Amino acid sequence: MPADVQTMEIRAPDVLIPDNETTYWCYVTELPQDFSQHHIIMYEAVVTEGNEALVHHMEVFQCAAEFKSFPLFNGPCDSKMKPDRLNYCRHVLAAWALGAKVCAYCYMFVPVCFLLL
Repeated sequence: MPADVQTMEIRAPDVLIPDNETTYWCYVTELPQDFSQHHIIMYEAVVTEGNEALVHHMEVFQCAAEFKSFPLFNGPCDSKMKPDRLNYCRHVLAAWALGAKVCAYCYMFVPVCFLLL
């Protein structure tokens, strides 16, 4: 990576997996206030050691720009406690599935994604 690349790691804190066959977990956070506009050039999953068998896929969504703020949330996606406004967070920015490694975009921002195996 070039020396001027900034990285950010986002983890859902304190997740207690329910005793269900399938659970979809939603974690909503805000980027830091001093985080100006940037381009994503690479992403990869970070799974806590020992939980690899529990995680099948992840998606990163962008929320609709017409709202100035969104409530933070950390819980099952089908929870009745999930704020309705989060239904406006539907634009997929990144996706990862079991077996995938790193996804890196070309540095010239050509819309091609390749998988490093």
